[in-house]
Amino acid sequence: MEQTAPAVARGLLKHHRLIYLCGPDKRLHACATGLLFGAGALRFLVTAAHVLDENFLRTGTDFRDLVTYGQGRPVILKGESFRTTIPNGRTREDDPLDIGFIRLSAELVAQIGEDRFLSPADVDLDDKGVFPALYGALGYPACQNPTVEPEDESQIKPFAFSYTAQLRSAEEHEQLGISTASHLLLAASNNKSRRAGGMKAKLPDLHGMSGGGLWRYTEYHKAPSKAPCLLGVLIERRKKSGNILAARMGLVFEGLHRVYHELDGVLPRTALADITVQIVPQGRS
Repeated sequence: MEQTAPAVARGLLKHHRLIYLCGPDKRLHACATGLLFGAGALRFLVTAAHVLDENFLRTGTDFRDLVTYGQGRPVILKGESFRTTIPNGRTREDDPLDIGFIRLSAELVAQIGEDRFLSPADVDLDDKGVFPALYGALGYPACQNPTVEPEDESQIKPFAFSYTAQLRSAEEHEQLGISTASHLLLAASNNKSRRAGGMKAKLPDLHGMSGGGLWRYTEYHKAPSKAPCLLGVLIERRKKSGNILAARMGLVFEGLHRVYHELDGVLPRTALADITVQIVPQGRS
């Protein structure tokens, strides 16, 4: 497991993007992660809804753009985008879905690279967490990615983090009020985390991992082992319960179906079809 996880994670990094906030001072502040996903002729950056909320925070003329990196230079994430709604009178923390996506233009796709985009074939909508299998949360913690000054934009070197563990059992999901049909919990522990080689390690601050991928790296009960599969989008770390929470990709698929009807024959329908995924436009391109 110690040898497999880093090697598999390295091969999956190209599908993830570090997302920065950029204000009037033009400094790039690491804030989140996004997944590159394509369906049919459309290309998206998928992330958590609360990440897209950052694009709305204005103070006078202080508009914060979301930025990622392209072919050797930063690019602003422009395009129509959608995110799940915040319940009336509540906050984003009360949103049980917390998913969003930005449709990327052909120009942005060319800057990022067409070969970086995942497809529906890379997704497993029904993983049950069967043991033994190795699962991982992959993204870009803000604490490991310092602020980038305008004069250093061409020197961006994102640092990713992979945390591997087992999925919580169906019973543990139920005890915590989490439906395995829509969400998955990855066990996360400060006391039991170790580096490759077995040495104890403190779990870093995972702020910035939101929007990254929850993956099944490998299945040891399969012969031969299946290729890695994307299971969900990371949306938060629940410190009290010691878990990392991810929204299943089925929720993302249903959100895309609501907005882009041309994907009806491209993306499979899921058991989540009866769950209402309300989507609101971001309102700025």
